[in-house]
Amino acid sequence: MKAKISIAAITVVSLFGCQTTGNQYPSLTLKEANSFIESVNIQPYHVQPEIEQVWIQPVNKTEACLLETSPQFKAEANARAVWDGACKNGYADGFGRDITISDYSHVEEITTYQNGSTLNQYSVMRDYVNNLTVRRFKNDLNKYVGSIEFITDSSTNFNVLIRTGVFDEKTGNYRYVESSPFNPIVSYVNRVDGKVSYIFNDMTNQIGEVKSSTFTQNSLTGQYGGIIRFVMKNGYVQSEKINQSGNQIVNVPGQFWKDIDSELEKITPAISEGNNAYNNALTLETKYKHKVCNSDNPIIPRGITYDEYTAMCYYDLKFTEKYKSTMEAVSNKYNADLNKYQSEQYKQQELAIKRREAEAAESRAAAAHKQSAAAGSSGFNNTVQCYKMGQFLNKEIKTFNGMICPIGWLQYSGW
Repeated sequence: MKAKISIAAITVVSLFGCQTTGNQYPSLTLKEANSFIESVNIQPYHVQPEIEQVWIQPVNKTEACLLETSPQFKAEANARAVWDGACKNGYADGFGRDITISDYSHVEEITTYQNGSTLNQYSVMRDYVNNLTVRRFKNDLNKYVGSIEFITDSSTNFNVLIRTGVFDEKTGNYRYVESSPFNPIVSYVNRVDGKVSYIFNDMTNQIGEVKSSTFTQNSLTGQYGGIIRFVMKNGYVQSEKINQSGNQIVNVPGQFWKDIDSELEKITPAISEGNNAYNNALTLETKYKHKVCNSDNPIIPRGITYDEYTAMCYYDLKFTEKYKSTMEAVSNKYNADLNKYQSEQYKQQELAIKRREAEAAESRAAAAHKQSAAAGSSGFNNTVQCYKMGQFLNKEIKTFNGMICPIGWLQYSGW
């Protein structure tokens, strides 16, 4: 379900870094423009504690074969683990899948153990309770690169959200792109030290006049603030100061947007790293699923049921109908909104044409009136005397406005 993301979109922001909104609006100093960012950066960030490395013995192994797990899982009722790979020197070893199940959770990971650790390895982790899938390369216990897929599946809402990039849970540094197959807006996020998030929304495929928006967020509280930049599809650029009473159009120094854009540019290599890890993990997953899902009689490890062991084979299939119906509903709404928008645009264009025609008619009338007044003031009489064609004696003479006789009449010269 992962959407294909183009990282080229984010490069457009640098084109607008030095533009201003307009001289008729108030101008901010660089310090004033940065006030929101500075206010967030002075707040303390509570560094996440190191993830504690604990171990669990798989119930299907008689020899020592420890697996990595979390203290939270070990504390859950009826917590148990299964490993379908090999064992070496008392630890799980080589390629396989570890499955941890309790009364509250069901988490699996396709990975490679080396010296009792899955660090510096590609893996696919899936949380079946929360419908969360992570395809990644683990740098350490707190940091990884790859792609996270969140699926919301309830009676009233179905959604798929995907984040791809670099994630450091200890420092709070996240650089990623966020997208959904059901939303035309693509968001690029650089969260620095868990405090300020620099966000660029690519709205090219969204119905409306806005092409993109750039803004900042307090990651500690979720509050948006500071300056937001809108780039319109017609090329117009507008900066606004976010206020509780309503946004205010302002001018900001070019250096302000140059600094913001430099933070956004750091997202691009993170996306490349994330996509590379995703693809390698996906290859690993395909290889493993071929072993389990293509077998008529897979070997089921002791301590787990057939349905639990083969759940991975049917995970995506269980969302197929909802995915299809949601995509259809979203497409129908998009087309309806697009038709409405285009109709309104057509009406506005018609009104604009009529307005221009009326203005042109008024201009012509004014010019004619001005010309007539000028002719009158110069003593020039803009009339002509004419007689009917065929009359030689007793001519019927009439005076007409203008300088040319109408059809059937000839100009009278006094004889």
